[in-house]
Amino acid sequence: MAQGSAPFTSIGKFTYFVALDQKAGTLQSKRLTRYKEDFIPCTAIEWNDATFTPSDLEAACESFAAEDDVWSASFLSLVLLLQPADVKHGFKSKRIFSVDKSKNRLTDGPPLAGLRFAVKDTIAIKGTKTGYGSQAWHDIAVPEKKTAPAVKLLLDAGAILVGKLKTTEFAEGTDPCEWIDAICPYNPRGDGHQKPSSSSTGSAAAAAAYDWLDFTVGTDTGGSIRHPAGVNGLYGQRPSHGLVSLAGVLGATDLFNTVGIFARDVELFARVGSHFVNPIERPLAVSATRKYNLLYPTRAPQIENPDQHHHGQHRWFPHPSVDLSFWTEAEKKIEGAVRELEVELNCERIAFNINELWRATPPIGQPRSLDESVGHIYSAITTASAVHGGIDKFIDDFGAANDGKAPKISEIVQRRLDHGRTVPAQKIADALEAMQAFRSWTETTLFGSYDQDATTILIFPQSCGRPDYRDDVPNRGELFNDTFSIYSFGYLVGCPDYTIPVAEVPYHSTVSGKTECLPVSISLIGRPGSDLELFNVLLRLHSAGVISDVAAGARLFPESSVDREHLVDNLV
Repeated sequence: MAQGSAPFTSIGKFTYFVALDQKAGTLQSKRLTRYKEDFIPCTAIEWNDATFTPSDLEAACESFAAEDDVWSASFLSLVLLLQPADVKHGFKSKRIFSVDKSKNRLTDGPPLAGLRFAVKDTIAIKGTKTGYGSQAWHDIAVPEKKTAPAVKLLLDAGAILVGKLKTTEFAEGTDPCEWIDAICPYNPRGDGHQKPSSSSTGSAAAAAAYDWLDFTVGTDTGGSIRHPAGVNGLYGQRPSHGLVSLAGVLGATDLFNTVGIFARDVELFARVGSHFVNPIERPLAVSATRKYNLLYPTRAPQIENPDQHHHGQHRWFPHPSVDLSFWTEAEKKIEGAVRELEVELNCERIAFNINELWRATPPIGQPRSLDESVGHIYSAITTASAVHGGIDKFIDDFGAANDGKAPKISEIVQRRLDHGRTVPAQKIADALEAMQAFRSWTETTLFGSYDQDATTILIFPQSCGRPDYRDDVPNRGELFNDTFSIYSFGYLVGCPDYTIPVAEVPYHSTVSGKTECLPVSISLIGRPGSDLELFNVLLRLHSAGVISDVAAGARLFPESSVDREHLVDNLV
């Protein structure tokens, strides 16, 4: 296109917006001089064979028409065959010619072309207000001047933004009955009346409900992508900390916050998620000879009445000593997935109890209790950071704009803010010291104790298909559960943590009065920076049939029959 040309052009019967890129390369060819237009619609096809026939062109066009909602036959004004330098196509047409692909970086189109997505309303979109889950915040906010780089990265890759999605008040962890300005989104799984979790509530519910939405974007500080992905039956990505820009993203603290995606399709999840963390490199096929350490954290031994929620350890696997008859149906489903994973990755799980491991190898200066050492870190840092990092300023600004009136804030969030205002500086310093100790211990003792020539993956149960009705009122006697959280590897260490749906289990719904199904999922954690390698593993597991795409709507796998035989087990 010539300099000064308008950014809109007509191709066939459609009008297109053309982003002028001053850094774009040029294609040198005398054959292009016969074209008098400033802008030439063309189709680039990577082709390594010396022969290119009319049937090959027809097949390529059918593929573009099926997969790309931008392409049309009008783009056949010129066809560029990207070929090795020593290959010529031999096609007798003035409009088709070979281009040395080693010298010209042309592709079929943007990697995310035509994919529809929506974003959490904590992320800036130019020209719109960021509501942060609060009507009061939205009322005094001004339209954003820039789109957050994380979203722009997706737009530049061809994805199509269709809207913004609800979040909880100030992205806090709240239940549906605690929403004060809007109705909490509905989790579509099962009877449609289960809690959708928080704070990426709308992002998860939308991805699970709408088949026309390819993926959604959320944020995760302490579990706000991972847990919603689990209970809404989705693939969820918390990237390694620091890989995705947090500019234009609201949250309690950038120390823990990340931006990631939700999706139903494994290949799409890997494609978008990989581009998110590394727009240049793509996941490569995993070598069949690659070695793996599969870390399998278990609960402590239980002598009587084994219970998957024993002392809050429901995110651990059953201890090997527990008889299979005590396992829930969800645990049996997860066990089946773990066995298939072992077979595909040619490895054996390494069972261990993290509390016992810490007790035997605590960092110098840290308590032998993992709960005492790291349990308080999250609540101390996030509440203090939220207050001093923007909430108190918002309260002052709102009062100044409303004759001293205080903004409407829910009771649970107000109590957490009050707590944050009382956290002493020394407690923050102690929390940061304990965080560094846990990070070093994870790298040296947990990940470092096994074969260093292998890829280390930590897995744990994420969601177990237990009913949790949205109208149930939570017990808020204690503001925080200051015990060790399995989510700590994400926010304290900065590890990539992906939620993987593996099954669904039946339950009797008190709402519908029928047997419904709820998601069962696991989480995969890798060393910081191993994001692409984890996507490689997912693609391999998908290709082998160990994991599957999930559907939108009430069922993850609607073609599967409900296993009623073990319904009672799941309700225990």
